[in-house]
Amino acid sequence: MTNEETKQLATSIFDFIPKLRDKFFLPVNVVRIHELSSRQSEVLLALAHTGPLTMSELAKIANISNQLLTSVVNYLESIEYVKREPLPENKRTIKIDITEKGIAVLKSYKERVVKEIVKVLDTVSDEDAEKLIQILNSFYEIIDKYPGKRQK
Repeated sequence: MTNEETKQLATSIFDFIPKLRDKFFLPVNVVRIHELSSRQSEVLLALAHTGPLTMSELAKIANISNQLLTSVVNYLESIEYVKREPLPENKRTIKIDITEKGIAVLKSYKERVVKEIVKVLDTVSDEDAEKLIQILNSFYEIIDKYPGKRQK
């Protein structure tokens, strides 16, 4: 692929994200997980996806400073969505993990989002739905081949 083609693909991916948000999330008002901020939601989702992480690992994945992450984790811990656990081999290193209550909140959120997306998809023709399925399957197949990288 040429540099220009790579740039065009990157631009298309970048432009796709707001379209996806606008078509499937904003109209149904489900972008927030209960009353959590976007940062709090991102941290909770990251932990659900990755499992327990140190504060440094979580800050890197969530793309926020350790200082800001501390206040986010403090709040999530106060409402029992996450817990702090010291590593047995190094008590000074703390891992953050999602709790059963946090998992339940995400499950409820996902059910709500899926229900609302179904309403949008009910307006899609069978032909377009089949195309979307094929495209998403291809997208997942391709994207899963490559390691993700998050930068600060």
